[in-house]
Amino acid sequence: MTPGQRIKEKRKELGIRQAQLARMVDMSPSSLSGIERGGSKLPNAEHLLRIASILSVSQAWIITGKGGAIESLTPDEERLVNRMRKMTGPQKAALTALIDSMNGG
Repeated sequence: MTPGQRIKEKRKELGIRQAQLARMVDMSPSSLSGIERGGSKLPNAEHLLRIASILSVSQAWIITGKGGAIESLTPDEERLVNRMRKMTGPQKAALTALIDSMNGG
């Protein structure tokens, strides 16, 4: 599957019309159509970032097909991540060891 095919497939899965996505990323519908058909090269980095964000996928997934969708964190997960970012290295190591022991790892 080409990058354009991945964009088209995900766009359709989300119920976004081609013209809508083009407008959202500030590109012409004909440019997006060319990308989806494989007749045009990939969009520039700025457009690629916007497309990936709107489709909730990584840029790498669009380009390579690997990586898949970007999952949103739950509020609890966000809270934990934010707290962990404030920890020192030894605190993070201790927390990781605790989580591993709870998960049988």
